[in-house]
Amino acid sequence: MQNKITKHRAAKPGGMLFVYTSLSSASRSVTAQTNRLELTLKARGIEFQVADTATNSKVRQVWTRRGNGKKLPVVVNEEGDILAEAEEVFDANDAGLEYLKELLELEP
Repeated sequence: MQNKITKHRAAKPGGMLFVYTSLSSASRSVTAQTNRLELTLKARGIEFQVADTATNSKVRQVWTRRGNGKKLPVVVNEEGDILAEAEEVFDANDAGLEYLKELLELEP
């Protein structure tokens, strides 16, 4: 299996991660993927905060400017750089913790 890990701008090591989602979305897949993403990150001991694009204007503004066709939920660093979509996180997690940390630009 070939792992698809897309690198983005470097995050500040150890900085806070955010899961951008839309909790008011009518899409069941967004809700299900958000729940799975939260469980994955919690199981790996990765700290994050959930940020709702529907209720937080600052988060919505970042998402509008940087979303570029990506699908919610996504993992975002403190600087507002989108690090990964949910499926990328799941693939990296399946490959191992070191791949997940690399994808999310966390220190090993």
